[in-house]
Amino acid sequence: YRVAQIEPRLRERAEQDAALTLSTRLAAAQIQPHFLFPTLASLPHWVDPGDARAAPLLRDFTAYLRATLPMFERELQPLGDEIEMVRRYLAIMQARLGARLAFSIDVPAGLTVELPPGIVLTLVENAIAHGIEPQLRGGHLDISARQQDDRLVLTIADDGPGLAPDWTEGVGLSNTRRRLAAAFPDATLTLA
Repeated sequence: YRVAQIEPRLRERAEQDAALTLSTRLAAAQIQPHFLFPTLASLPHWVDPGDARAAPLLRDFTAYLRATLPMFERELQPLGDEIEMVRRYLAIMQARLGARLAFSIDVPAGLTVELPPGIVLTLVENAIAHGIEPQLRGGHLDISARQQDDRLVLTIADDGPGLAPDWTEGVGLSNTRRRLAAAFPDATLTLA
């Protein structure tokens, strides 16, 4: 009787774990191509003529890869690690976009919270892709986090045009929403 009661629950739990693992791999796969290839393509244009931007870009890119490749093996990672990865990402994007990208990060060092890996990075990528890059003048991105009672309030804001009237949630955001809900069932993700 006990085996008959426990086996379906174990099977359900295994299916949930497999779905979360697949979701995490999807997040990693989605982040990589549309960021990696343009960054790699820009390097020869700076290395060949001896542009001074090439060495810092390569250092940030290497640090970014060191941080991101193993991160998707974890279920959760410290917010500080995620923010450091986001800093590297933003430095690379700033090298690519120049004065078109400005950003600020206000995350207290003592904030010891863990999140599913890549959550902040995905939101920052979306803000740049949909809020900063489409504008000829570029824009500003603000990242902040604060503890409010027993919750983390994380804000990623850009000064872009906002959500289009026909906007629909894409794979990155829906995957982020699923991963966040799997880790913290009472978490909310709001876009405005």
